[in-house]
Amino acid sequence: GGVSRSITGLSNAMDGRVNTNRVMQSYDKSSFYSFNWCRSKGYDWYLPAIQELQSLQHVIDVVNEVIKNVNMQAIGKKCLYWSSTEYDGERALTVDMDNYNIPSYKKDFSLYVRAVSTF
Repeated sequence: GGVSRSITGLSNAMDGRVNTNRVMQSYDKSSFYSFNWCRSKGYDWYLPAIQELQSLQHVIDVVNEVIKNVNMQAIGKKCLYWSSTEYDGERALTVDMDNYNIPSYKKDFSLYVRAVSTF
């Protein structure tokens, strides 16, 4: 599944690091699988906010070329990715990399997760 079904109040649409840090400081962080998977890559890694995913979408070909050069898995162009931005208590926002849609899904729905890091 995506993120925990818990109501998180993760409303930050621009900074997934803020959202991820908030989850990592919560008492029930173990149920937030997507956030934990991203953070397990290192302290600087996090589940991106909705606007960060949209920014990636706009430059997906350039980003995928860089990713390819370092032997990592490309961002899927026909995939839906979770953001760390909550839509309401039971849903979170996602980005459809194929067509610029921003649907929300129930948090237990299985979608892709992309960890990001800034430097």
